[in-house]
Amino acid sequence: MTKFKITNNDHRARAFNTAGGYAKVEPGKTETIDVKGGLSDTFIAAQALKGVKITQTGGGEKAAKASEPADTYTVTDKGSGWYVVTDKDGKEVTKSMHENAVKGFADMDADKQAAFVQANAVAE
Repeated sequence: MTKFKITNNDHRARAFNTAGGYAKVEPGKTETIDVKGGLSDTFIAAQALKGVKITQTGGGEKAAKASEPADTYTVTDKGSGWYVVTDKDGKEVTKSMHENAVKGFADMDADKQAAFVQANAVAE
């Protein structure tokens, strides 16, 4: 079991698998939950697009993503409908974009993610 702190800023409740069944996080609430099997980076990024912030607080490891290397990108909610892609160190690597522009980013393979980042890179 892996512990995650989950803050649900979405308008709907979110449920997560636990050893005893599931735990629900109501809108506007923050809970610390022992999640069965961990959570993948892809799942965490997808939830972030819905306003659900998930951080690992202890125990176990995140579920590994078979198709992506350890140095993947993550979609980060900047608030007010704006999102950016960040690298493994949390550095913003793209310009700010609306949700529809980053939708599906987490489902792309590593090569497509790199191309997306290059095409939308922060001007220096």
